[in-house]
Amino acid sequence: MWLIHVLSDMHITSYPLLLLGAYLLSVLWSGQHVPGSPFKVSVASTSDASRVVCSGDGLASVVMGHEGSVLIDARAAGPGLYF
Repeated sequence: MWLIHVLSDMHITSYPLLLLGAYLLSVLWSGQHVPGSPFKVSVASTSDASRVVCSGDGLASVVMGHEGSVLIDARAAGPGLYF
């Protein structure tokens, strides 16, 4: 998370969320919640796993002791992570 001071009492922040779901975002000023805090934040995915294309001889069969290769092309799938 980072915080940038913009004006005398104005700031901009960013925070990374790696898991989908519902979160509560607390915003405090001098140790006190600001009006509306904690805020409900919903993290949704814009990625589409059906657009990932896998190819290569390692997908069908590989002989023990030999190398098989797999190419995973996720350029069209949008942001996401491999697990």
